[in-house]
Amino acid sequence: ATTSVTLGAQPAAVSHTRPLPVTLSASHPEFEQQFGLEIRATSRYQGPVGIVSVLNLHHRDMEWRNAHLRVMAPHYLTMGPNPNVATTLVKTIDHGFGVSTPLGPLEERVEAFADQVREAMQESSEAESYVTQLEEQYDENQPQLPTFDAPAGEPGSGNLPAADDLLSDLENFLRERRQDE
Repeated sequence: ATTSVTLGAQPAAVSHTRPLPVTLSASHPEFEQQFGLEIRATSRYQGPVGIVSVLNLHHRDMEWRNAHLRVMAPHYLTMGPNPNVATTLVKTIDHGFGVSTPLGPLEERVEAFADQVREAMQESSEAESYVTQLEEQYDENQPQLPTFDAPAGEPGSGNLPAADDLLSDLENFLRERRQDE
């Protein structure tokens, strides 16, 4: 491998009623076109970091092409995993590599999650007011969103090899391993 793409989510002041913003940090500018996102300015942050940051730096030290996609998730939704984050990441990866992942079961979770959020919001006028404020900020600032309606390439034409080529390479690899043993 000479390319890696890591994924993450970060709690942020964003509304659950709007598309979730995605940030891109990358070692090469070609990732901007691939994912339909601008590479965010290099951070001068110095302090504790997570394992994904360490992994990304290691890959870059090995001169790999490396990108990190991070979805901004509504910080006020703490009722468990947010399936909208997963959906956004899958669609972003699909867009970037010109593939299409079936989302059926995940979309069912999105619907169930939306029902839970609606119920929770109805119980608090403060929460509804806060969400309205976040919506206004979002609409004014227009955060960076990937454009899923205009794929980066036709399915199978992205940076991934065709399935037949992958299978052939895998069979050759396994055959060579058997012969070496």
